[in-house]
Amino acid sequence: IDVSVEIMNDHLLLNAVNKIEKDTRHQGGLGIANVTERLNLIYGNHYSLTTKEKEGIYSINLKLNLEKNGL
Repeated sequence: IDVSVEIMNDHLLLNAVNKIEKDTRHQGGLGIANVTERLNLIYGNHYSLTTKEKEGIYSINLKLNLEKNGL
């Protein structure tokens, strides 16, 4: 797994990339849905979250507006 975190222009940027093993793929997981619900409660529309699965690689990109929430 590769993870990077940086703060740029009052935004926190988090990127994570992970190789997916064939026997660990799950259908209908709740993890991303739960994270999205919590982000909506805390940040409203002041964040972006994208996920992608391609050729056995799963990636997630999260951008949080720190200034909006006084962080």
